[in-house]
Amino acid sequence: MAAATTVARHIQNKNHYEPSSAVLDMETESASWVALFTVGMSLTVVGLLLLDTMAWYVQYAALGLSVVLVGIAAYQVISAESRAG
Repeated sequence: MAAATTVARHIQNKNHYEPSSAVLDMETESASWVALFTVGMSLTVVGLLLLDTMAWYVQYAALGLSVVLVGIAAYQVISAESRAG
């Protein structure tokens, strides 16, 4: 009985996985770029919906901010991939 318990503990410890800090950093970065990308694309939709309904500068501000946010998101993905690989 004790031998079976020892073997079960060994298998459990062998299958236990703890992600390294690098993996956790990549997960955190991926969450941040997803948020930036989502907000940026949402602003694109808002900017396009504002056509002819508001002042032109409000529309262009929304579209410009969306381009900046999506660009930052793309930069984060590219820099994370270059650091990982």
